[in-house]
Amino acid sequence: MLIRGVRTTAIAALAIVLTGVVAAPAAHGIEGGTAATETKSTVQIFYKGEVVCGGSLLDGRRVITSTRCLADVEDWKSSDLTVRVGDPRLGQGEQATGCGTLGRITSGNPEDPSTWKVSDIEVLYLSKAVASTDFARPSGRLPSVGDTVTVRGYGHGGDLKEATAKVKTVNDVIPGGDDVKEGMTVEGINGHAEARDAGAPVFVPANVAGVDLQVGVVATPGHLVEIQPHLDFLISALQEDHPFCTSGGEGRTAASGKAAGDKLVETASGALLKF
Repeated sequence: MLIRGVRTTAIAALAIVLTGVVAAPAAHGIEGGTAATETKSTVQIFYKGEVVCGGSLLDGRRVITSTRCLADVEDWKSSDLTVRVGDPRLGQGEQATGCGTLGRITSGNPEDPSTWKVSDIEVLYLSKAVASTDFARPSGRLPSVGDTVTVRGYGHGGDLKEATAKVKTVNDVIPGGDDVKEGMTVEGINGHAEARDAGAPVFVPANVAGVDLQVGVVATPGHLVEIQPHLDFLISALQEDHPFCTSGGEGRTAASGKAAGDKLVETASGALLKF
């Protein structure tokens, strides 16, 4: 998501690498699995009225998702995105519109996009706070090989479902992305994610306080982005407002009214770059 709509040749070249990583097959939600009766922070993300991926509510104005959410869509902006929260039925629940995104560069020269290694995790900012307080609990815990995790997603054209999977590997490179060791591979137990479940949250069973902890995000059907190496990134996202969400929104600056990119990336050092 952080690559779309930018103007420089170097970044456009990087976009080509990511474009087409996730196709849009005619899948219908989680394949197999069971119907979910509670959202447990899971949200639906729509692009121009069509569900394209999932995410989880980090707080009232921030959604954790995957950079692959719109990997097959050219030149989009955050205001093209809407989310639905608080309802396991597709197309139902409170609605809010996107106003900016924040991605992460894990390494590389900030002045030279051709050197960047880009994470598969991303935060979508909303133009207004939603009423739901059913927020995700990102965890610094890294599941072990053999652990069971739960994936919740709407997929393409289905109500919310969840499926369990077994962790096969951790700290892997996710195929089709940059050489960033941030991925888990999983094998479905009673179902598995589909391509349009990109961004869907992955949980471990409830802790002693009865809270499900989010340990991953779906990147591709068999590969998950680990939360653990990006916990500091999510914390910083909670502490910072997105400039295009506080100064006019809709990808425009309040002072000049000129069109502006609504996407940010954060470097490994914590610096923010605007596009």
